[in-house]
Amino acid sequence: MLQNSNLLSPLSPEINTDTAFLDRIHFYLPGWEMPKFAPKHFTKNFGFSTDFFSECLKSQRKINHTDVVEEFFALGSHLKQRDTKPVKKTVSGFIKLIHPDGKYTREEVQEYLTIALEMRRRVKEQLKRIGGMEFWDTNFSFIDKNTQEETFVSLPEERSSHLIENSPLQLGVCYTATSDGENLTLVRIETAVVTGSGKLNISGTSSTAPKEDIKNSYQYIKANEKTILNEQHSLKNYDISIQVTSLLGSTIASGIGAAAYVAIISAIYKRNLKPALSILGNISIGGAIERALNFSDKVSMLSENGAKLVLVPMSNLNELQDLPPSVLGATDVPFYGNNQMLMQKVILGE
Repeated sequence: MLQNSNLLSPLSPEINTDTAFLDRIHFYLPGWEMPKFAPKHFTKNFGFSTDFFSECLKSQRKINHTDVVEEFFALGSHLKQRDTKPVKKTVSGFIKLIHPDGKYTREEVQEYLTIALEMRRRVKEQLKRIGGMEFWDTNFSFIDKNTQEETFVSLPEERSSHLIENSPLQLGVCYTATSDGENLTLVRIETAVVTGSGKLNISGTSSTAPKEDIKNSYQYIKANEKTILNEQHSLKNYDISIQVTSLLGSTIASGIGAAAYVAIISAIYKRNLKPALSILGNISIGGAIERALNFSDKVSMLSENGAKLVLVPMSNLNELQDLPPSVLGATDVPFYGNNQMLMQKVILGE
């Protein structure tokens, strides 16, 4: 374990670039999160003698709780062997310190696992800066064995000023852009799914056009449930609430149907979408993919606000040449021609 505001500063120049050595650091405790000692932090009550406490800690070394994580959770695909071992050891350490009687709950293990993943990912992020693509898999996550829901653990200091986050999108969340012909608007779509009787609720806008886009996508899913969903995930078993939010600009116009479609599927199947993702275009009730208007302006705005992957309808292919080189250098712009192609390109892990 290291605690320092600069991970590499205490090390010699040779070790600074020795990724094999740095990869063996299990845990990085950020010094900037530690409060400075003040008189209030010292107790006036009785405490353990240091030599006695040291013996207590030494005796705990004989105990191993590294298998506790596997009782409740599975680790995500981005964790390699050198990641899983320190994460499990960290959880084991928390249990030995906080639960010396060996009694713990699922919720407590989840809390310790989240901290362990954050601390190990902090080491991996430093390695990514040194070693490049070899250490690029830093989207650490864990999967609940009961619900199969995957939770991703991010770092507070890695959050950028961009409105579109560069980490796997939350369940049911997707970004898009609209234009009323003059003004561009960056839109965030959030979808919540609960057990119900097939109701659809739309909030966040009073404009008719975006509501119609969402309803068209919903009706398309409903009319094609046998191919899009399965009997267990039928829309008649859920109440779906969709909120659209304008992050930049004001009026939300038409053009959010494809993003709404993906957000609904993501929420129903509990599958995260790829990091820094945005989607342009509409899906008609019959499944036709409608061309995105103001293509170049929308892609440029999404790129400026953090989008690394912008999916656009195939009918916009001939407009790709209109995009500035700076946008194409920063953002991948693949095309889709139907709903199957769309889902294949946006689901994390596909």
